[in-house]
Amino acid sequence: MSGRPTLSLHSMSSLIFTLKMIMNNITIILNVWKRNYLKEQLAHIVSQSMQPREIWIIQNESHINVRPVIKAVNTNIKIHHIHSSVNLKYFARFSIANLVKTRYVWIVDDDILPTRGWAEYALSKSLEYNAVICCSGRIIDKGDYRPEEIGPFSNKLMNFIGDVSEKTFCFCEKDQFVDYGIQSYFLRTEWLKAFWRLSPCTFDTGEDIHLAASLQLGSQIKCIVPAQSEDTSGNIKIAYGRDDFASWKMNDFINKRETVLKYLIDQQGWTPIRWQNRQDGQQNR
Repeated sequence: MSGRPTLSLHSMSSLIFTLKMIMNNITIILNVWKRNYLKEQLAHIVSQSMQPREIWIIQNESHINVRPVIKAVNTNIKIHHIHSSVNLKYFARFSIANLVKTRYVWIVDDDILPTRGWAEYALSKSLEYNAVICCSGRIIDKGDYRPEEIGPFSNKLMNFIGDVSEKTFCFCEKDQFVDYGIQSYFLRTEWLKAFWRLSPCTFDTGEDIHLAASLQLGSQIKCIVPAQSEDTSGNIKIAYGRDDFASWKMNDFINKRETVLKYLIDQQGWTPIRWQNRQDGQQNR
């Protein structure tokens, strides 16, 4: 018998009512640096089955001319362009997200192209689990502070959820709890208060890990990569995240992430799923 709860007809009706009430209560935050995918991203965002109220585009430096792209978008959705002359990198969007006026915020990496129904799907899953919804994520083996370091005989790819398969899109067979999500983060805006109660170890990397740890430590909010198929995927272009601008290709990426994990686990008391005194996978449904 499955351990996953089933929704009664009443619960399903309540969920549908809640979804309708929340419609148009989402802000989407995009980030632009050197990748030139904004036109494609906006096309996928404005065609969502559940329309956002606003889109905020944070541009770091001036490597891409985004103004013509924004001007060409045919939509009634408000689009705001926030341009910084310096590279604010990864954490700024989680700070700026505190300023949105909607109940939910969806923070999207610059290499992500979601399917048309992803926002609606992510909202339903967030309501179901009271969790941050991500299109992909990572599980950390006990004692491993370098979970993203892949050697020639490593089996760690089994802990890469959503974005590592033979498919060209994010794929997951079932809803999966992860230690931290990556690339796309759908959550209640108010949850971000916990993000800044815990000082980041560094601003160079680890915003995804910091989000997961701070929300779990401060509010018991966890991260889930939901089941995804080609029609319900949070990202249909995995290859975009493997270009020369990918952060995981940067020098000292693994070393810096190791420092972040040691800070959050050893100093702040964050406990990844498999580090708990339970059977592996007990929290995975």
